[in-house]
Amino acid sequence: MLPKGMKHLKNLRYLDIKGCYELTCMPAGLGQLSCLRKLSRFIVGKDNGCGIDELKDLALEVNAKEKSHHRHGNDEDILSGLQPHSSLKKLCIMEYQGVSSPNWMMDLLVPNLVEISLQKCERCHQLPPLGKLQFLKALTIVRMDALKHIDSNLYGETESSFPSLEVLKIVIAPCLEEWTTANGGQHFPLLSSLTIRYCSKLVKLPMLQSLKELQIEGTNVGLLQSLMMSAH
Repeated sequence: MLPKGMKHLKNLRYLDIKGCYELTCMPAGLGQLSCLRKLSRFIVGKDNGCGIDELKDLALEVNAKEKSHHRHGNDEDILSGLQPHSSLKKLCIMEYQGVSSPNWMMDLLVPNLVEISLQKCERCHQLPPLGKLQFLKALTIVRMDALKHIDSNLYGETESSFPSLEVLKIVIAPCLEEWTTANGGQHFPLLSSLTIRYCSKLVKLPMLQSLKELQIEGTNVGLLQSLMMSAH
């Protein structure tokens, strides 16, 4: 265990407990550490003051873990309870095994995000409406095995989406087969760099007129053919 009085370290900004594999829970009251900005792991406990809700008012970078055996249903509960502060600028979610995105992402309760990275969210089949994020400049999607479509669900049912996005990377999405844009809508107006790697079922990209850099690797030959045709 960690010292019970850690909640009194009011100026604590970084708490790194990587490698502390024998911990069974966190000390009660960590939510009182208003200066805390980075927490390498959070182990969910059952006692009062040791639950995931301790993190709800903290603007920090955290990796939440349950000490019990990994269960997919609990992933969704944990991530839903990890709603970040609305001023958060950078968000990275790794190895999330839930099927759907948390409510705070679907409802865009973190509107000031500038950078988002979703990695190894292998069971999640639908992306939240990130196109509505006015300040988002970089989006990285890695190992999203269940993702099949990039469509209006991502754009957010709006005629103008991703107004500030400059860099988009999609790596290892083996089921991604369709990327559509709504007719007449303005999507990705500032996108300058696009990376598509190991998306073997994707055969067509939308027209991206602002694109300056395109990296493609391990993709379907049909995707290359469609790109060559659109270039003419």
